[in-house]
Amino acid sequence: MALRTGQVNISSSGFPAELGTVNVDFVMSEALRQAEIDVLLLIENRATELERSDVAYLPFELSEQPSPFVRCKMRGHFTKQLMDVKDSTQCPSLAQYLNLLQQVSVVR
Repeated sequence: MALRTGQVNISSSGFPAELGTVNVDFVMSEALRQAEIDVLLLIENRATELERSDVAYLPFELSEQPSPFVRCKMRGHFTKQLMDVKDSTQCPSLAQYLNLLQQVSVVR
C-alpha cells in the first residue's frame, strides 16, 4: 500500500479572461482531472507488470469525499505521509485539515 502525492499549481496570471475565470471550482476540477490521469497511468503500469491488459482500461470514477483521509488515519495508514503533506503544502486550509486529522485516534 502506498500514498502518492504531488502538487497542482494553477495560476491565473497570464490566463486570458476570454477563457473563463480561474476560481476554486476550476482548480478543483483540474486537480480531479490530474488525479484521474495519475490513477489511469498507475493502473496501466500495473496491468503491464502483471501482463493483464484486460484490466488496464477498466472504468473507474473518483469522487470527492466529505472527510478525506479519516478512514486512513483511523486504520493507522499513511500517517507519516499525510503529515509530510501537511508540512509541505502551500494550501492553508489543507494544512489546517491535516492538523485536525492528527487528533483522530487509530482504531485497533
